Amino acid sequence: MVWVFFYRGENWTIIFPIMKPMRATVAVLTALGTWNDVMTPLVIMSGEGNNTLLLA
Repeated sequence: MVWVFFYRGENWTIIFPIMKPMRATVAVLTALGTWNDVMTPLVIMSGEGNNTLLLA
């Protein structure tokens, strides 16, 4: 029964539009995590000689 639901294509018209807020939340949290991976070492190690490999 479940496989018939996915085979006929209702997942594109029912399930995926319902998942839009979830995908937006994941995108925002991923972007914030990536931004913090760059900004945290930059703020903590503010100086010219103490750069990490990511910021060098």
